[in-house]
Amino acid sequence: MARKNQVTDSPSNVPLPWEGAAFVGLLGVLMLWQGGYYAAASCVVGLLAAGCAAFSAIVSARARGRRDGSIAISLLIAGVGACSLASSAVHGLTLTGVAESAPWFAVAALAFLHAVLPDAARARTMRAVVWLGVAIAVLGLALMSMPGGVEGAVNAGRLQFPFQYANTSGTFFAACALLALGSESARLRRAASFPLAALLFTQSAGACGLFACALVALCACRWREGAFVHVAEAAALTACAAGAFVLCLVVGTGWALAAAAGAFAAGSLAVRRLARAKNARRTALFACALLVACTLACVEALAQTGRAAQAGRTFVERLVQMGDAAAVVAANPALGIGPDVWRFLYPYVQSAQYTATSVHCGYLQIALDAGLAGAALFVAAIVMGVKRAASCGNAPVVCAILLIAVHGAFDIDFQFAALLAFLAMLLTLHAAPEPRRRSRSLDRAWGLPLALLFLVASFAASGFGLWAASAKDASASAAAKADAAAIRQVLEQNPLAKRDDSVRSDYAEALRRAGAWSELAKAFSEDSIASAEQALYAAEALYAFGDDARAEDILLAELEREPGNVDLFESARLLLASHDAGEEARERYRQAAARANAMASTGLAALIGNQEQLPETLA
Repeated sequence: MARKNQVTDSPSNVPLPWEGAAFVGLLGVLMLWQGGYYAAASCVVGLLAAGCAAFSAIVSARARGRRDGSIAISLLIAGVGACSLASSAVHGLTLTGVAESAPWFAVAALAFLHAVLPDAARARTMRAVVWLGVAIAVLGLALMSMPGGVEGAVNAGRLQFPFQYANTSGTFFAACALLALGSESARLRRAASFPLAALLFTQSAGACGLFACALVALCACRWREGAFVHVAEAAALTACAAGAFVLCLVVGTGWALAAAAGAFAAGSLAVRRLARAKNARRTALFACALLVACTLACVEALAQTGRAAQAGRTFVERLVQMGDAAAVVAANPALGIGPDVWRFLYPYVQSAQYTATSVHCGYLQIALDAGLAGAALFVAAIVMGVKRAASCGNAPVVCAILLIAVHGAFDIDFQFAALLAFLAMLLTLHAAPEPRRRSRSLDRAWGLPLALLFLVASFAASGFGLWAASAKDASASAAAKADAAAIRQVLEQNPLAKRDDSVRSDYAEALRRAGAWSELAKAFSEDSIASAEQALYAAEALYAFGDDARAEDILLAELEREPGNVDLFESARLLLASHDAGEEARERYRQAAARANAMASTGLAALIGNQEQLPETLA
């Protein structure tokens, strides 16, 4: 792959256009706002991005020839949101359906804001985002170095910042490190030490493994080009970060930032000496050998902590999740089952004991939310972006895109709007090939109306999503305060809330907290229960009224429907035992528990290693 157009090949002293600065700022806000995991954050950023992009489109129409980007990838991303919204409408439009579909339009608006920049401006924007990644890595390492860590940023010795989920944070840092190492800027290459260290401190086996593969591919491209010094620099910088990580595991993670700073200093010194090496090829081979040794030391250190074994068990569990999700998609191929419906459906279809409100396979999750049509649009956007980057010879960007795309196949990365926006930036870095560019440019007469129509739709979808997400947040807040009247009013006045299982669960929780047993028993009968929580609350209400037979029927029916729900079995067992269930109920419980134990000890479930054997008696 020839090096024709690198990420940072534009002059570094040229300031960013205001659109590029807006993109970097909005992405930074989304990144620090829990990675855009919650719909409200994504929708706020989406509103701002759509407004900025609309203004940019109008300005570009007045300055012909100023814009040469393509909005095709933005349209494909928005298409995923449209499919998700259509799926929700077909299955009964809900607040959750609207709120979970809107982030796709927000990401599309952000992608548009980046895509319509001139080629050189997109390259400078990319470089600014990579520097943003370096700054976030430094901040994350600083949070990890604080005594006891910072809640949300660190968990069980693993860096989770900024996504509050270690594996997705690892994917982001891995991509930033690749882009930094592949940069033409010597300063940015040296700064790769910080995202490299942050990646290692996430202890994400998948992200680290994929980074290693991507780094090998990148170095192979550089080796074929004869850029031996760049290969040696990448290997030396990575080896220094790996060595610092191993040392930090010995002395304590409280030294994370100091270790990263030491790796940066050592890497910078190594880079300066490599530049003066007489035999660059031999030096590159030595640096690669050093990297292999440090990598083996990292693997051994992680094996000693038990992290490697844990990663193996969770991988098997994810395969089980994928199998269960694939069966649901096969039964609902066109538009899936609706956005976030898996959260309530999976206990009824799981073939092992696990808790997964999102499938650990981003493509299957999209297929569940938006059908195979939505998943196909998303894959098409990735393929288009990879082809454009490859045609321009941009190996670092190709490697970064593929790293994110592959890791997303085994994790929940695509649930974070910030990572989707980061991926969209990579996909839109290179414009369409010259023969196609004229038909897709905003400089065409039809370009401005199409762009404005797209942005108005994105703005409206983000606003609608923000309204729906705010209504859901208000419902959850009311449930915590036992304010059943407020949720009841929403259910009566808002048809989107009436069909929403999450709002109905909030209502059940509020009634339970308020002790409104009569209303709870009336609102949730056997035919209207859609979750384990609702079944438990309804059973408690019926027990309070002395209707033990109906309470037992609800509990046992739910146990028979959810054989993999360990928490439900434990709660139901205590509830049945405390109310002295009859012999018939005890026998039904025994049969349900025996069935659950049989499921947990067969097939892939037996390989997971965390399956529990449930008590088969109430006593």
